[in-house]
Amino acid sequence: MLEHCSTVNLPPTHTIGVHHMKKLSGQRQSAVRLNRENVVAAASDLIRRDGIEGWSMRALSRELSVSVSTLYWHVRNEQDLLGMVIDEALAAIVVADTPDWRAGIADFLLQARRLLCEYPALVRLIWRSGWQLGPRTLRVTNDFLGLVARSGIAEDEVADAYYLLVAFLFGFVLMETQSPDTPDFVAERGASSSAAVPALDHLARYSPAADAAGMDRRFAFGVERLLNSLERGSAAAERPGAVG
Repeated sequence: MLEHCSTVNLPPTHTIGVHHMKKLSGQRQSAVRLNRENVVAAASDLIRRDGIEGWSMRALSRELSVSVSTLYWHVRNEQDLLGMVIDEALAAIVVADTPDWRAGIADFLLQARRLLCEYPALVRLIWRSGWQLGPRTLRVTNDFLGLVARSGIAEDEVADAYYLLVAFLFGFVLMETQSPDTPDFVAERGASSSAAVPALDHLARYSPAADAAGMDRRFAFGVERLLNSLERGSAAAERPGAVG
C-alpha cells in the first residue's frame, strides 16, 4: 500500500532486480550462468515480493532453481548477501554535501522515505543488520551523521539526534505502508458495538486520518519540528557555560 508515499515529489528511485529477473525469465534459470549480480537481484526481488517473513536462503535457491550450496559460491553467508541487497538499494540515496544542514537533512529524509515506501522490507533489513553493512550503506550513514553534526548541537548529542531522526523515518514509513488508507474518524466507526462508549470528543474534533495528502503533510510537519529542535539545541550549545 504505497498511496501515502505517492505524492512525494522526488525522482523515481533505482529499481533493483527487475531487469535481471526479466533477463532470466523465459529461460530455464538453472541454464543461465549464475553470478553475484543475479543472486543479489533475485534476493532483492524475493524480499520485495514476500517480505522478510518469506525470505531464506532456501527460498532463494528455489527461486533460482539451484541448490543452497551453489549460492555460497557467490556470497560468503546470508548476512553478506543481505548487506549487498541493502547496499544496492541505497545506491538511489544521495546525501547532499552542503553547509545548509537543515536542507541537507530534510532532503535525505524525503529521499529515504520515497525509497522505503517502495521497499518497506528494507526497514527491518537495515535495523536488524547491526553494523554488518556494505560500503555504500556505511558511506550514506557516515555522511548523514555528518549532516547531523553540522547542525552544531553538542557533540555528545549527535548520536542521539541521529537515532531520533532515523526512528522517526522508519516508524513513519512502517505506519503508512502497513496501515489502510484510514478515512477521517467518525464516532460510528469508533464504537465496536451498540454498547454505550465514553464521549470521543477529541477524536471527533480533530478527526485523524491516514489519507495520502494528510500523511505527506504530517511527514513534513514532523521533519520541520525535528529540525527546529536541533536548531534550538545548537543555539543552546553555543551559549556561554553550556554543557557539552
